[in-house]
Amino acid sequence: MTGTNRQLTAAVEAYFVDLRRVRASGGGTGERSSYAPFANLLNAVGATLKPRVFCVGELADQGAGHPDFGL
Repeated sequence: MTGTNRQLTAAVEAYFVDLRRVRASGGGTGERSSYAPFANLLNAVGATLKPRVFCVGELADQGAGHPDFGL
């Protein structure tokens, strides 16, 4: 497996571990509690791209409401 594949595999595994931890806490909400793990996953994937891409959560309203994320 190449370095990039290992990075992406590790990122996906970390994403599911984080989701599991949020769910096990019993204190999360249905949707918004998964935002941080998802942003981390997007940032890990974006770091492997050229040019690098990063996730911005809760973007400003550009006329169509507030998007959850932007890249």
